[in-house]
Amino acid sequence: MTARPRRTHHHRRSAAALGYQAPRQPTPPGDMQGLVLGHLRAYPHLDFTAGELARALHRSRTAIVTACQRLVDAGDARCTQQQPRRYQATG
Repeated sequence: MTARPRRTHHHRRSAAALGYQAPRQPTPPGDMQGLVLGHLRAYPHLDFTAGELARALHRSRTAIVTACQRLVDAGDARCTQQQPRRYQATG
């Protein structure tokens, strides 16, 4: 039986290979609503769950839920389905 050759060097992974992302600047609440409303208006014939919006906008689901509820309260969006909640831009 022959021995395997020894590793003589170590590979260092870059920060990008580890999945590290630089911290993002926090988005003010009004800007989050603007992002969500802009996406809803870009696709007026579709409705979205908060999770779908979060993936599309690369934001947290909790922030999206809050923004959607504020948009519904302001009349800029409507809830088209209760379980799971789906949102669509109004007129």
